[in-house]
Amino acid sequence: MKKVFLTAIAVISLIPFVSKAQWLPNGATTGDIYYNSGNVGISTNTPVSPLTIGYAGTVQSSNGITLGVGQNNIELLNSTYGSGFGAKIYGVDSGNGLTTLRIATRGNSTAWTDALSITAKAGSTGNAYVGIGTTNPIYKLHVEGGAAYINEDNLSTLGGQLTISNGYGNQNGAVRLNFNNGGAVNWIKGIVTGPNTNTGSALIFGVASNTSDGIERMRIDASGNMGIGTADPQGYKLAVNGNIRAKEIKVETGWSDYVFYSTYKLLPISEVAKYIKANQHLPDVPSAAEVEKNGLNVGESNALLLKKIEELTLYLIEKDREVKLQQTQNQAQQQQIDDLRRQVETLLKKKS
Repeated sequence: MKKVFLTAIAVISLIPFVSKAQWLPNGATTGDIYYNSGNVGISTNTPVSPLTIGYAGTVQSSNGITLGVGQNNIELLNSTYGSGFGAKIYGVDSGNGLTTLRIATRGNSTAWTDALSITAKAGSTGNAYVGIGTTNPIYKLHVEGGAAYINEDNLSTLGGQLTISNGYGNQNGAVRLNFNNGGAVNWIKGIVTGPNTNTGSALIFGVASNTSDGIERMRIDASGNMGIGTADPQGYKLAVNGNIRAKEIKVETGWSDYVFYSTYKLLPISEVAKYIKANQHLPDVPSAAEVEKNGLNVGESNALLLKKIEELTLYLIEKDREVKLQQTQNQAQQQQIDDLRRQVETLLKKKS
């Protein structure tokens, strides 16, 4: 018994010397210690990183913390609000070539809810998928069961922004924002209209008429020209392939008051008649074939119609002047006739 007791005293007395060689004090007042002679293992005798807990595999040594199978959680518990509040970070190997890092939270409950999931295929690079509200993301960023909000309160910048990029910058590359409502997919797509980004681009809006992928309904090209029902605005700021209904349309164009200037040369009405007989339409007015081929410029057409109305007004004024002159002449002739009749009647009375 005495021998065992002496042996125990000897072992205990050696502990400070042995531990001092490995765990070193960091000042006399802080009580901190550090270890710099190798890796530390907890529940494992083969640590592969500075701190390895319960790991049983073979990987390249790292400079971080390694958590092994069965002990791969980092839990952050908040006891201020009870034992049911907290968050944890943990890894999942599903066994089908996918490895996932998840962040879970819980509020006043013993059940954890996965809030964020980052999944990557084993052995691949640049093939990670981030899921918010889902542990099975099928897109690079997959948000399930909620909405996304982007905000930046700063007067000196554009504010919150969402950028969708395609680095290829050619006609084979495009970016698209989809709005899927029960299988009916509406979308906004940005494309390059030429062989590279120097040739211009376009923004296209697609709308689905049923449960299918949307088809193009509207396009804005690099010049700011908009086509509705057509992919080629043909240089017009607004080109519509279809009918338009509006409460009011204001067209800013030139007007035709110059017809009333004294310098305006009004075509004689006889020349107008000859022109109509030869061409079957008014002078300066496009023919039906021209309108069918080229369309009708509303502003120019209204100005042209006003010109013809003003010319017609001038013809009527001239005709009114001629009619009044004719009436004056007729009145003078009638007066002469009346005078001659009275003279004849007087002469007849004298003979009788």
